[in-house]
Amino acid sequence: MPETSTSRTANIAVGFGIAGPGITIVGIGVSQAGATPMTGFLLFQLGILCGLVGLILGLVGIFLTRGGVGGRSRAATGFGLSVLMVLVAVVSASPGADVPPINDITTNLDDPPAFAPAPAGHRNAGRDMGYPPDWKPLVRDAYPDLTPIRVAVSPQQAYDIAVAEAEAL
Repeated sequence: MPETSTSRTANIAVGFGIAGPGITIVGIGVSQAGATPMTGFLLFQLGILCGLVGLILGLVGIFLTRGGVGGRSRAATGFGLSVLMVLVAVVSASPGADVPPINDITTNLDDPPAFAPAPAGHRNAGRDMGYPPDWKPLVRDAYPDLTPIRVAVSPQQAYDIAVAEAEAL
């Protein structure tokens, strides 16, 4: 294979290796600047995807540059940057790996909130958002200190206070 195509693979690997963390940082920035959290999350996912593509292209570039063909250090750089991005994704996801999914958590296991069905046309329409049969022991084990907070105000006042606090964040 000619050196130009090998170097091109290495250069693309470096591009993806740089794009992954760059897109992730932009996602964090736009979330902090007031964009929806989902926008930041989608950019984080795109950054991970770039990292995976860079990882694969870096490996291909390293393979294609064996035997002294030019571009090996660029391929290794793209591979290394991409490995860092994939590690960030793995480390970010690991703290929640052993806890129940978020819709299975409540502070009152004896009287959990009911999930309303999504309206027709919504992406979750028809999806069962109820609690699985074995959710109570999972929540107790994962969150042993989680209990309801008792307040001396009406439920509506408590809700209004919670909404105001969340908006202030």
